[in-house]
Amino acid sequence: MRIWFFLKPKIKTLYGLAFILLIISLYLGCATSPMGNSKGQDLHGTINIAFAKSNGFVLVTDSRLTGTDKSGKSSPISQPGKKLFQLDENTFCLLAGDLGKQITSTSALYISAAGIIESFRQETQRFPRFHQSFNQKLQALFFLFDLHLYGISKLEDFIVEARKSNHYFSLIMAGYDSDGTPKIGWFKINIERSFGEKGQELISIKREAPEEITVSGGFYFRLGGESDKAEQILKNPQNFKIVQGIQRYSQLLNSQKTSDITIEEMKELALALVAETEKEYPKTVGGDIQVAVLKDGKIVYQEQPDFYYEIPHMPIRIREHNRFDRFPNLSEQESTIPLYFENWIGGGLIRLDGLFFFKNEFRNVVFFYDGGPAVFGQDNSVEMSRLIIGKHADSKSPFVENLIRGFNWDSVIYQGQ
Repeated sequence: MRIWFFLKPKIKTLYGLAFILLIISLYLGCATSPMGNSKGQDLHGTINIAFAKSNGFVLVTDSRLTGTDKSGKSSPISQPGKKLFQLDENTFCLLAGDLGKQITSTSALYISAAGIIESFRQETQRFPRFHQSFNQKLQALFFLFDLHLYGISKLEDFIVEARKSNHYFSLIMAGYDSDGTPKIGWFKINIERSFGEKGQELISIKREAPEEITVSGGFYFRLGGESDKAEQILKNPQNFKIVQGIQRYSQLLNSQKTSDITIEEMKELALALVAETEKEYPKTVGGDIQVAVLKDGKIVYQEQPDFYYEIPHMPIRIREHNRFDRFPNLSEQESTIPLYFENWIGGGLIRLDGLFFFKNEFRNVVFFYDGGPAVFGQDNSVEMSRLIIGKHADSKSPFVENLIRGFNWDSVIYQGQ
């Protein structure tokens, strides 16, 4: 493999179009949502709990959305926020996040999240014979939310009234893989703003890439949001033995038999943890409880309040099992955000920013990456192809390092160095 350095004009990426489509369809659409007047507030709170055994899952969260006004005063928003989402008949998601002091209502994150997940769910239903793996679904959601959060931060740069702020997002996914194996997965994305020595604004994107575990024997859990109280109880339940739902878990932990916990006992424990967290953080956690229970591969219980808002549509399109003699150009993308699964691509230029590739075969292709959100799975196959790293990409980021080391490139070219 040859490593080259040379100067070259910046190449425009598909990400620019994808970003505009995403923001118009989701972000601006949320500005008119009927979820309360919370403009100019910080969003925080939430407790997400995912319990698992080999025979089932329990997912529980609260519904409270909390805003902080200009004076720093916190108060709950009147309408509930949807934080538990059914992705398909085998999978649920829990999410938590903060859009900071943004230009629309603080409920925008949860409305747009519903749009992303619902649009992705509808698109996957168009391919009933194409059974995505647990990892494929997790990676796709990571890409879509990464694109969304990054787009929001860039949109703020063009709006004078926007009070630029940090954004974060976390997601827990639980359910069954395409072969029936129970799994839990998660990821986090943080976008932080700071200022350099000369006063210039700096944007730092910290991506905790998707991880997953297989649920075999034993008791598993994953927490999100304001989870410190729940973590404390799970480690030292003896201090809360009188609380219904925690007492049984304390006995099992003391006897080192937590694997004997039943699905119903997991549900009682999760509800108790939400109640104790609400006592600790009454302004940011509470409201109606959202619950999903899966057992032996089926949904056996689901409880959520009604949510009175219109879910925005995201122009997601799955491209799977196609043969492209050259990669489609910008106009051929039909103004969509495409997700590529199991295709054969035999030529052309691929601008990775704003694109998702999983289990594809590439031959005689030139790839260009310039630092934007992208997913390029390690199960892709690359032959007789070149990679160009743009001047805006961080050559030391995990994504770039994995991209360079994970494939047999004919050459890797660093632009602008």
